[in-house]
Amino acid sequence: MDSERLRHKLVAIHKTLDGDYVVSVTLEDGRTFDEVYIREGSNNTWPKIAAMSGEQAIHLDAKMILEVAPSPHKVPDALAMEAWQKGESGMGYFRLNVFLRDGHVLRNVIVGRPYIIRLPTPYRSDDIIRIEHGGYH
Repeated sequence: MDSERLRHKLVAIHKTLDGDYVVSVTLEDGRTFDEVYIREGSNNTWPKIAAMSGEQAIHLDAKMILEVAPSPHKVPDALAMEAWQKGESGMGYFRLNVFLRDGHVLRNVIVGRPYIIRLPTPYRSDDIIRIEHGGYH
């Protein structure tokens, strides 16, 4: 995908509080990554891309990307902002209770940033209806 087409697709996706786009991408070779961070570089360079495969970072070039969509792990902005404003639970992490649409509650979920939560299958981030600080704060 050329950088202009990528930029056009990203306009419809909200940035995180850190200024990143967190997206799902499909590559030319058919692989899909659901947690890809894209940030506009300094001096108007575009884009800087960091992708995660599980806990491992991988390198992606914009030219490898065929499709881009919102990440299924990105928490709705209003919920992430609320958790962010309450502050970290400890140095560099948030301990959260995550309330899901079907009534389930995931307790003491630990994340580095409150706008990305990897939920168990079959849940997606749009199933989250409320987030509270859990455990220590």
